[in-house]
Amino acid sequence: YVRIALREERSAALIFSATLLLVGSWQSIGFYFGDYTPNRLLGERNTEVANDLGRYLSALGPEYHCYLFGAPRLYYGHPPIRFLAPDIAGTDVIDGAEGRLDFVSTEHNAVFVFLPERLDELDVVRRQYPAGRFREFLDERGDLRFIAYEVELLRGT
Repeated sequence: YVRIALREERSAALIFSATLLLVGSWQSIGFYFGDYTPNRLLGERNTEVANDLGRYLSALGPEYHCYLFGAPRLYYGHPPIRFLAPDIAGTDVIDGAEGRLDFVSTEHNAVFVFLPERLDELDVVRRQYPAGRFREFLDERGDLRFIAYEVELLRGT
């Protein structure tokens, strides 16, 4: 009788523990996918920009090299960028273009990415590469996140 009683108590404890675990998991899953992710409750603006930039770069493909005009607010090594676009090489343009773009490699196509506070440097790039494609990335409210200027430097891409 003792074995049967212990087995029943163990089964009840196991069922209770599994139920408690499922209820706790359900609440966490509901919060993460229902509130946190869609509403970006705890997201920080640079992380949101880096997420969008990483997705965009990943879609461009490894034949592009990114030149990020984001310092001092955002750098190419920000984890979401590196995670979402691991095959895309990138360079932080820290000091600005100042009329010269001798840092641009011709071994890849180029995408120049500008945060709003560095948009004044876009004119230098457009003068050097007038045939580029201009893309704006806005947040949900319509505010500018970043601008990308794609330049094909390789033939056949």
